[in-house]
Amino acid sequence: MRQPQVPVYAIAAGVSMAAFQLVRPWGDVTEEPEAMAEAFADPRWVIAHLAGAAVFILLTLLANDVVAEGIRQHAVRRRSPVARIARYGTFVGTSLVLLYFGAETFALHEIGRAALTGSSVDVVALSTSIRMNLVAVSVFGAGLLIVAAAMICLAVVAKRSGAAAWGAWPLSVLAALVLAQFALPPAGRMAYGVAFLLAAVLFAVAWRRRPTPAPAA
Repeated sequence: MRQPQVPVYAIAAGVSMAAFQLVRPWGDVTEEPEAMAEAFADPRWVIAHLAGAAVFILLTLLANDVVAEGIRQHAVRRRSPVARIARYGTFVGTSLVLLYFGAETFALHEIGRAALTGSSVDVVALSTSIRMNLVAVSVFGAGLLIVAAAMICLAVVAKRSGAAAWGAWPLSVLAALVLAQFALPPAGRMAYGVAFLLAAVLFAVAWRRRPTPAPAA
């Protein structure tokens, strides 16, 4: 039987979120065509957004292992709604979120490259139409809300599995606030990335230190 990799997935998700916020160029927030084109065309744009996408994949793997271990230890029931939401919600939410990340990562990168090579590209209009497409934004928002609900349930499962509250909750709460952090200025989003990493380390430490829980009643 495969050994759970909960601490590995937690810390990897934290590092990925920090990389997403700290590596990402921020010229696009200026709404100045040249600065936006330079940000989109920068290789760091692709690297950072791939890291951002990896966060959700890693959270899905994390949730799967936490729930599996909780079931193995009889800390949660296999058919428990909380366990099911934590496990399957992260998977469904991540699947929706990644659709948007694909366009954000690669489409905007190519628009920026085209603009810098002298093509008559309206960077502001095109990037806005891609980012604010009604279906795309709806899918992205729905995915993040599903992930938020799943991560709150994950904290409950982790706590029932013996992880201390100080380690189980911070990561889940910050993961639930991913949608809200997009409204922050660059400095706030970078601080969020660092806080997410610290919360991920706390989760990993709390998981490693947990006692063997008593079977659920």
